Amino acid sequence: MYSLQQDLSQLTVGTPTTFRNLTLFPLLRPAPAYAEPDYQLAEDAMVQGLAQITELADGGSVPELRLETTRPMRSSYSMEKN
Repeated sequence: MYSLQQDLSQLTVGTPTTFRNLTLFPLLRPAPAYAEPDYQLAEDAMVQGLAQITELADGGSVPELRLETTRPMRSSYSMEKN
């Protein structure tokens, strides 16, 4: 079972960085430092053929779109990638 307290207890405080009157203390966690996110960008899902975005019935507008998935997938978020 996931425990936030357990996760936070593994953090260590790194070397602070100061700029003018601001000091930042990085919070570091043990390896693996990168965990695969449990979501997928809608753009990536569409490229992989896992999702399709269509308008609702005739007269639909941009805020009223439908996300259809072709098979089970991770949570999906529509974001612009840079």
